[in-house]
Amino acid sequence: MIKRPIFPGGPCPMTILFVVLWAVAASTTSLAAPPDGKSTGDRVLTENAVTAPEVLDFGDVNRDSEGRTQVLVFTNCRSINVNFNAQPLTGPDAKLFRVLRNRFVVQRDNREAINILFRPPPPQEMEPNGIKTAFATFVSRSDTIRVELRANMIQDRVPIDSVYIPALSGKVGDTINVPVILKRFDSRPYALTRVNFARVTFTINATVLAPANISDRAPIVHGIQAVQKSLQVTRDSRIDVGDTLFNIPMVVMLGDLQQSQIQMVELTWNVPLPLVPRDTLLSPVALGHGSFAIEDIYYENGIPRLLNVNQADLELDVSPNPASATAMIRATSVPQDDDSNRLNDVLLVLYNSRGEVLRNLTDLLPREDAVVEFELNNLDQLASGLYYLRLSINANSITRLLIIE
Repeated sequence: MIKRPIFPGGPCPMTILFVVLWAVAASTTSLAAPPDGKSTGDRVLTENAVTAPEVLDFGDVNRDSEGRTQVLVFTNCRSINVNFNAQPLTGPDAKLFRVLRNRFVVQRDNREAINILFRPPPPQEMEPNGIKTAFATFVSRSDTIRVELRANMIQDRVPIDSVYIPALSGKVGDTINVPVILKRFDSRPYALTRVNFARVTFTINATVLAPANISDRAPIVHGIQAVQKSLQVTRDSRIDVGDTLFNIPMVVMLGDLQQSQIQMVELTWNVPLPLVPRDTLLSPVALGHGSFAIEDIYYENGIPRLLNVNQADLELDVSPNPASATAMIRATSVPQDDDSNRLNDVLLVLYNSRGEVLRNLTDLLPREDAVVEFELNNLDQLASGLYYLRLSINANSITRLLIIE
C-alpha cells in the first residue's frame, strides 16, 4: 500500500521548517544592512553614523578673559564622506558662542575637528555669573547632530584699568595742558598696542579753567562746564602705563574759587579683538580726579576781585550759555529801602576776561525779595569771548562765566 503525503503536492514538514528559518534569517540580515550597501560583517548598526559629543563643556571662563575656544570632534564610521552645514545657534545664551566653521566635510572612516568660541559679554552688558548654554545643530542629508554648548562664567578677580588727572596750578591768563594719564592697564595686555579710539569727559568750574580751543567748549550749567575730548590712536602706536592719553589746552581764568576740582565722569576706549571679523570692546576704567589751584590772585583794596569768599545761598545762572545777542539771567535779588543802600549792598557787574568792569547791571535786578529772572540785551555789541557776571550781596558773592559767540 502506498502512503500519501499529509500535504498533497506540497513539501515535507522538514522542508517547510527550513524555508521559514531561512526567510527569518534573510529578513534579519536585510534590516541590519547599512544604507550604503556594506555587508553586516563589516559594521554593526550602532557604528553606521557620524557621531559627536552630546555636550561640549568650556569649564570656568573668567568674565574679563578674551574668550575660550574648544574643539568639537566628529567621528565618521561610514564608508562615504558626509557634508555638514551648521545651523544658527539657539538657546538663551546663543550670542555668547560662535561656530568658527559653518561648513565642513567628515571624510569616510575618519574624524573632523572644528573650533567653537565662547566669549564673555562686554563689561557694559554685565550678566550674572553662572552656567551659560546654547545649542549647536549640524545638518547633512542623512544626519542631524545637536550638541549642547556649556560654559561657566565667573569673575574670580577684578582687574580694572585706571586713568587719572594730576594736581595742577597756573597763573591767570596762562594756557596750560590738562593731561589724562594712564595709571594701570592690566586687564587685557594684548590691547596695549590695539586701542584705536578713546573719549574722555570731565567737568570743571567754568570760572577757573576754560578750554583754549573753542571746539572743546560746552554749555555751562550752574557754573560747571563738561569738557569732552576724543583721541584717535593708530593701530601701531603703543600705549603703556604712565603715558598721557590726552592733553587738553585750558586757559586759567580769574576764578570763582581759588581751587577747584577736575572731576572725570567718563572715559571709554575701543579695543579691536584679535578675531575675524574684528569686534570692539569697551573696557571698564577707574577714574582718578584731579584739582587745580590759581597761583596768583587779583586783589582790589586787599579783597580778591572775583573769588568768592562766601557765596552762601546766592543764585546766579545764565542761559543760554554760550549766548549771542541776549541771555536770561536768574539771580537772587534783595530789595533795599533806597537806591543808595541798594547800590552799596547789592551789585551785579559784567567783567571782561582781564577782570575789567564793562557794565554795572545792578539796576536790572527787579526789586523783589526772591530769585528773579530778567533779560540781558545787547550782548552782540561785545566781542566774542569769555566774560564774567558777578553778583554780590553784602559779604556774599557768586561769579558765573559767560561765553559770547
